[in-house]
Amino acid sequence: MKNFKVIWVLISFAFLIIGCKKENKNVLDTDTEVASDNDIAEREATNVLDAVDKAANDKLGKTEGTILLPSCAIVTVDTNSSTRTLTIDFGNSPQGCLCSAWDGKYRKGKIILNWVGNYKDTGSVHTIKTLDYFVGNGTDFNQHKFMKTVTNNGRNNSGNLTYSVDVKDTVILANNSGTITWKSERTREWTAGESTIFNPFDDEYKIWGTASGVTRSGKIFNVKVNQSTPLHIKLNCKWIVSGILEITPQGKTTRTVDYGNGNCDSYANVNINGTNFQIVLK
Repeated sequence: MKNFKVIWVLISFAFLIIGCKKENKNVLDTDTEVASDNDIAEREATNVLDAVDKAANDKLGKTEGTILLPSCAIVTVDTNSSTRTLTIDFGNSPQGCLCSAWDGKYRKGKIILNWVGNYKDTGSVHTIKTLDYFVGNGTDFNQHKFMKTVTNNGRNNSGNLTYSVDVKDTVILANNSGTITWKSERTREWTAGESTIFNPFDDEYKIWGTASGVTRSGKIFNVKVNQSTPLHIKLNCKWIVSGILEITPQGKTTRTVDYGNGNCDSYANVNINGTNFQIVLK
């Protein structure tokens, strides 16, 4: 009888250990930091390209004035050489330059574009970099160190312009909160607004491809966006309106980030091992 009691105690203890391990595994795999840090780099990468596109149209006389950029953003262009240069200077005031008509954020520093050929010409290449470039709320600013190459691939079967977009970004977060590194190789399809050059806010894009990076706490991750569920960008919205990301942090299972059904809101759903978590996008 004594031996039976000892065996029963050992079996019970074994189940207790297994239960604790399962519980600890679930706790460890509810981390949404990867999704949030990826979104910080993802959205501003799109914003930078939108800004130089509209600024170039404005300065080269293709529109009657770009309302995307505020008056505190000074745009200059040099077309004297074969490689042309456009600079957007948001200044360096402590509070930054308020982009109220664009996304309501404050910016400081410069975005610099070099290009050969027009943006809509097949084969044209545009290179974008930033110089002392900060984005924030007027008090706290994240610094973005961009290097971006955009190649026009021509029109697809739907008649839409498509671009290969390669990005490298280092984001130094405000208040010594850490550093995010991010790089991507994406395809960008211009799906709406191309013909209405006087209204930049009806522009829409679909984006798919791969990305990878390291979060603020040092977690390595990989990202995949399938062409069947691309990210949907509307220039009149501050956030990604739909699309699904597959994110795989190092040593963890793949989780999905669903940006919704097209509504303009700051929420996304992260699914980890069948459990949904709602995150608020910054």
